[in-house]
Amino acid sequence: MEHRGGGYLAVDRTGKVAGSVALSIARSAGWALGDAWRTSALRRASAAALGWLRPVWRGSVPGRALGRRPALAALARGSLAVALVRPVGRPLSTLARWAGGSRVVLGAPLETALFGFALAFPVLPTSVDVVLVWGLAAVFALRRLATGRPLWEARAPYGWMLVFFAFAGVAALASVAPLASFVQLVLWASWLLLFWLAAEAAPAGKAPGLAARFALGAAFVALVAIAQWHAGIETRASWIDAQANPDIRTRVFSVFDDPNMLAAYFTCAAPLAAALALQRHARGLRALGILALALVLVADVFTFSRGGWIAVVVGLALVGGFWRPRLFPLVGGGLVGLIALAVALGPDFLRTRLLSLAGGGDSSIQYRISIWTGVLHMVRDNLWTGVGLGPGAFGAVYPHYMLAGTEAAHAHDIYLELLAELGLIGFLAFLAFALALVLGLLRGALARGAREDLRLVAAGSAAAVLALLLEGLTDNVWYSPRAAMALWLAAGLGFAARRDRSLPSAHRARDE
Repeated sequence: MEHRGGGYLAVDRTGKVAGSVALSIARSAGWALGDAWRTSALRRASAAALGWLRPVWRGSVPGRALGRRPALAALARGSLAVALVRPVGRPLSTLARWAGGSRVVLGAPLETALFGFALAFPVLPTSVDVVLVWGLAAVFALRRLATGRPLWEARAPYGWMLVFFAFAGVAALASVAPLASFVQLVLWASWLLLFWLAAEAAPAGKAPGLAARFALGAAFVALVAIAQWHAGIETRASWIDAQANPDIRTRVFSVFDDPNMLAAYFTCAAPLAAALALQRHARGLRALGILALALVLVADVFTFSRGGWIAVVVGLALVGGFWRPRLFPLVGGGLVGLIALAVALGPDFLRTRLLSLAGGGDSSIQYRISIWTGVLHMVRDNLWTGVGLGPGAFGAVYPHYMLAGTEAAHAHDIYLELLAELGLIGFLAFLAFALALVLGLLRGALARGAREDLRLVAAGSAAAVLALLLEGLTDNVWYSPRAAMALWLAAGLGFAARRDRSLPSAHRARDE
């Protein structure tokens, strides 16, 4: 550019020539890069990302809303975000299908690995569980892409799941403890991947087999707990109020780190074991269910987790009600009668612990109330943003609000915990996801005309999730990654049983 008013040097003929040459070089480089991009594996690979995301978007609430509004849909299609994402789809699809079609992926024993995981995850370190979940999810996704099947066939609330996870990601980014929150975000991703795997990867008609592995693993965990009780294993002083419970010498924890988290795991296991025990046409499954249920109930008593006891009773009553709705009052009344019998005729330590629910002076009840009071103050000051995802962020802020003598690593309540971590909007997203999850499980549990073995698995799954959501009022299940895995595995089983009734026959044959 030539400037006549001084202050700038005029651009001479040499500069103009240099500019023309540079422009020509830039155009040539642009054409070359464009050709390279259009023929590159990266472009083909990125195009599949859109292919993966499109069904999720269409099934989500925002996607359905846009789909019903052509003007908004057209605006979205013409947006910069879509223009940037569009080139990513095809290359990823080609790459994924090539990998999914390889002998390694197609020949991987996915069914055996998934069944083995359901059996062994309680006894494995959390890091191993996470690696296994991500590995299984990757193999399964590649296999689905290679065979041309969608990544989701179960009628599960994946849209709400992704909305909740998006809020969890925002809470991790804005956290007061970003590194700890990132670790928790990885755990949440692993739990939700496990839910997706259990719902989608169990071969058609084999949801009862997956539930049987879960029950068998629970039977082993219960045996370890019973052995701990027999040996009188040493118990932390903080786990027992010796004044209020002088006859309790130990609380079992088996392969978990805490009796309450073991009780949360049993809350998931007991309804699934009961569902197997009600199987009429599979004697092996029925025998396993009866054995596992007996061991789990005995071991659960020795956890002395009152919230766990209540949740297990509710879960078993729900299984009976889903199985025979007209018998629900009878089943529920029978379980309440058993509790009354335990209070009247049971040993002193059991009677004392049960009666403490009515305000028998146990300090742990007042301890929780004090924690909840401090957390509510924390929520009030961080209502919209939260403090950040996970117990690390919670632990960094809670000491500023705690009442004297009520140190805590978490809120002892999954709902207060998430409200404090995510803020109000993120918490509402979780509630919407949980509601959609429960409604989907109830549809499977109450379905008519379905195979009885699949409906029983759906009933056990629905009862397990509802019971654990109830127990979450007094304990933070997210604090134990393996107990949380039990919840999401049980939830996925319910949708797997429901999916098996709706798959096209060609897909059933291919799975079997």
